[in-house]
Amino acid sequence: MTGFPLSSSVALVARIIFDIFDVTEEAARENAEGLVALAEGWGGVGAAPLDWTDVVKKHFGSRLNWRSEVVRRRFVEEKTITSTAYEAYIRARK
Repeated sequence: MTGFPLSSSVALVARIIFDIFDVTEEAARENAEGLVALAEGWGGVGAAPLDWTDVVKKHFGSRLNWRSEVVRRRFVEEKTITSTAYEAYIRARK
């Protein structure tokens, strides 16, 4: 890994994972390291900032147990609404 920006990103993502999912702090950090390394491959540390909360929910939502069922349901509902709207937009453009 490549120094301070990546380290601070790992710490941020680990905190998000720990807050959203029912994992230990160590597991959160391990998952964060992998996700941040993957994101670095998407565009490097200098790439546009990511919405880490959304990325974490998408990436781990079906793999880890959520701390809050309410938060999980809200996330699923938001993604369903977004997908439905996107599909409607695509159909309208054809």
